[in-house]
Amino acid sequence: MFAHRILTLFFTYTFLGISIFFVSCSDVRFIRKTTTGGTVAIVGSRSDGMEKVNQMLTDHCQGPYTITEEQEVIVGEESTMTQEVKTKDDTRTKSTTVTRQPVIEYHVTYSCNNTP
Repeated sequence: MFAHRILTLFFTYTFLGISIFFVSCSDVRFIRKTTTGGTVAIVGSRSDGMEKVNQMLTDHCQGPYTITEEQEVIVGEESTMTQEVKTKDDTRTKSTTVTRQPVIEYHVTYSCNNTP
């Protein structure tokens, strides 16, 4: 029983550590890219993502740019299902919980300042 508790705690804290790592990271990609500007999506931490966005926009525009719009956009829904089984007096009870959350991206629209 003691070993089971130790393993449960180990896996719980390992999972939390991995979750925190992935939540603090961000992914950045172009949604639209033209010769005069475009739109970039940030998935994850906005502050971490903006560092990547600034570099991407500087590279794309080959110099200065102006951010013309920033917005949060719901791009889908994520469902999580949790099941719990309890045994009490040789009777099993099972409960299921479904949680739905929106998947949100942060969109940054910009224009290049060096365009003719």
